[in-house]
Amino acid sequence: MTPRTLGGLWSRYLDVRDRLNRPGMSLAERRMAERELKGLRDRLVVNYSPLVKYVAGRVYARLSGPVDGEDVLSWGVIGLLDAIETFDPARRTKFESYAISKIRWSILD
Repeated sequence: MTPRTLGGLWSRYLDVRDRLNRPGMSLAERRMAERELKGLRDRLVVNYSPLVKYVAGRVYARLSGPVDGEDVLSWGVIGLLDAIETFDPARRTKFESYAISKIRWSILD
């Protein structure tokens, strides 16, 4: 995915997320917006999944004890989902930097 396409995906995701936080939506509009938000979030997760694999591999190499690599990956995906849902572009940080921290802490938690 090109940076331009990714930027458009992020803007649509953030617009829909902001629209859901506004009061006065009908039930049908809310359902449609939630469905659209879920689809956009899923596309973002697919796009950033190599980042999860990268962070999980680095953390897994330093873990001691019997931990399954697939468990580490799944904990990383949970961290990525949390990063996508809580990312605030107004803070002027790159999403990747923010997500790496959230993924790492999700795995270590």
